[in-house]
Amino acid sequence: MVEQQSTEMNPIEVAIDEMSRKVSELNQLCNMEEVDMIRLQLKLQGSVSVKVGILPQHRLSGGLGAL
Repeated sequence: MVEQQSTEMNPIEVAIDEMSRKVSELNQLCNMEEVDMIRLQLKLQGSVSVKVGILPQHRLSGGLGAL
């Protein structure tokens, strides 16, 4: 039997967690004996496309100050 744990996070926490994982992966790739430039490029392209959950429309109309 495998134990499973779940944690509720808001969209910002999810984005921070995802970026932390990507930074760790990039560090591993950059610290290799021979850097695999193709894998590094693919990871970098994926890092730029990380998305945060979409805010409800009524929160968008107020700008960031409404958060």
